[in-house]
Amino acid sequence: MTHRIGFAVVLLVGTALSSAASPTTRESRLAIARELWEAKLKSVGDAHVVAEHYPTEEALPFLSAYAHTRDPRYAAAAIRQLEYAHSRDKDGLFLTSDGVANRDYQARQTYNFYVAYRILGDGRYLRWADAGAAAMLKTIPREPHTCAGETHTLFLAGFITPAGERREMANVIDVNQNAEVALAYSVLYHDPASEHFRSPIAKEIAYEELLASMSIQDMTTGAIPLTQDIPGPDTLYGSYAAFSWTWCQLLWRNDKFEPHVQAAGKWLATKMNLATDADRYYPKRAQGYTSYWEAYFRLPPLWYCKINANTMIGELLDRSRHPEINPADKSAAPAASAAYDVMGVPREYYLDGLESAPR
Repeated sequence: MTHRIGFAVVLLVGTALSSAASPTTRESRLAIARELWEAKLKSVGDAHVVAEHYPTEEALPFLSAYAHTRDPRYAAAAIRQLEYAHSRDKDGLFLTSDGVANRDYQARQTYNFYVAYRILGDGRYLRWADAGAAAMLKTIPREPHTCAGETHTLFLAGFITPAGERREMANVIDVNQNAEVALAYSVLYHDPASEHFRSPIAKEIAYEELLASMSIQDMTTGAIPLTQDIPGPDTLYGSYAAFSWTWCQLLWRNDKFEPHVQAAGKWLATKMNLATDADRYYPKRAQGYTSYWEAYFRLPPLWYCKINANTMIGELLDRSRHPEINPADKSAAPAASAAYDVMGVPREYYLDGLESAPR
């Protein structure tokens, strides 16, 4: 009996030591993420990143890092970048260096300010997001557009000055752009603290833009075309559109939207090989390497559709330690998990390696 007890004790102690020595999947993945966030922070220093079209995007790695670590250095870096982005606004309207606005830049600026509000807990970012949505509605024209047998009233693509001078404006479905516009108004419509909370016009915009973006999807394969004029299923912009669709559907829970999100998940589930499965139609035709942005955009629709992405996530983080694979891809520092937290993607799905997680 004594020998058996002694053996059991040794076995338990050995197991405990082995467990202590081997980091969990979450610990390993967060360790890699921390390395990447620290490298990003070091590269920026005490400055902000000058970005012509999407300055709030540069805050997202730091918002994500802060969401996971609560390290004030990351919050400070995010705040510097957000303040720079806001300095580019005129009465809520984001302007390029040429003094023009468009729906794409405006939508991203708006919903990224909202993400900052939710992660940092500072109401000024919600005010900036609210102002962005109001300025978009005030300045960028909306007109009816018929395509794929459906008519929807959409913000025009192209550029416009604050005074209303139109430059190269057209009414066209560009799936990722229409989807991100829907997202910007959806998050504000559903937040009780927003000026747009339960606003009928915010709901109308969200529905019109979302349904238009979904209208040209191939429902047989789930593939998402780039635009109504470029039918190629671009996996980067299709993943981004599916990211926005998923977030919107988590808010609206609408039966019209659900089949499109499910079909998108079915399509993206066939694109798990990071070395070969990207299929790009813009800015030029390319196939093969999947960028970090593309891969991280895919995770919410894959999770929503109960698709196991654990192998892809692990390979993505492992690849991030080898920038020589694609030196041109500078986006390795995880930037999307702040948005995951806000939309409700469980950390267990992408950190712990669960095959699926409840929604």
